Amino acid sequence: MSAAAHTHRSARSTSRGRRHVRAVADDVAHLVERAAPAHGPAARVTVGRHADGGGAAEVVTVLLERTAAPARARPHGIRIEQTVEIDRLPVVDDDLRARLLGAQTTSLLLVGGAGRGKTTLARWLAHRRGRPLATLDLATTGDRSAASLADEIRRGTTGGMTLFIDNAHLRGPAALSLLVGVAPEPGVTVVASEAPDAAHLVDQVVTLELPGIAAIEALLRTDVCDVDAKTARVLAALSLGETPASIARGIERARRFSSMTEVSVPEALRAVTLERFSTWSPRRRSDAALALLRLGDLSQRAVSAVTGVSRDTLRRRGAA
Repeated sequence: MSAAAHTHRSARSTSRGRRHVRAVADDVAHLVERAAPAHGPAARVTVGRHADGGGAAEVVTVLLERTAAPARARPHGIRIEQTVEIDRLPVVDDDLRARLLGAQTTSLLLVGGAGRGKTTLARWLAHRRGRPLATLDLATTGDRSAASLADEIRRGTTGGMTLFIDNAHLRGPAALSLLVGVAPEPGVTVVASEAPDAAHLVDQVVTLELPGIAAIEALLRTDVCDVDAKTARVLAALSLGETPASIARGIERARRFSSMTEVSVPEALRAVTLERFSTWSPRRRSDAALALLRLGDLSQRAVSAVTGVSRDTLRRRGAA
């Protein structure tokens, strides 16, 4: 092999290795960032314990990038999108999706905790309507008055638009009533909240529960190439109790790992899913293992091997 060829391959290997360290650093930062403030010395000590050798500095850098306190920003107002693009479908049952499309509703309240997919569902509805989307996120409006925001809605929206009021639980009922009352007509108003306080202001209320196996399986088969039906069902069962946002993050981690290795995305996703599964409580793991057994794709012995839940526990809970 010539010296030139050897130098070229070494440079390429170094670049690939650097990308790998960076990706691993991002994943470690994701795990550590919840345990310590990113801008304090304790964070560096914590990261140093989790990192390996020279990788510690890389992890610290990524952690600071991901979680450093942002500079104080000016309060935001309404944001208009003339064309609404979506990168994934909402993780809801087909019956609910059909009901929302078929309903002649002009106002809708989406209720659910963080990560349940309220924003994704609102954007999907606007996308399907083919009309502009006006978004008002009450988590970014600071101490602006409801009257000021209502004036902005009046000035910035036109008939036919979809108005999306996010984080409605951060304002009181009087403020919400004012904001919903100035929504463009004709049009559709979608309110997202962690509480059903605005139910009296809308025509229809949808409570977003954690997705079931069928909904998770549909997401995996849509977002992950080459995943077969059996694998998707198994991974869906192992993801029971997860929010759509958490499942989506797992898919992205699997894609990153697959892009830097020879491991397929489905194989990487299986590893990511099992890693997350291992952090659950014993009760939650046994619930998911029992659901997996009831699918009928795996034997009791195979389910026990995959989940670590004993066959005695599966037999006892299955007979209950």
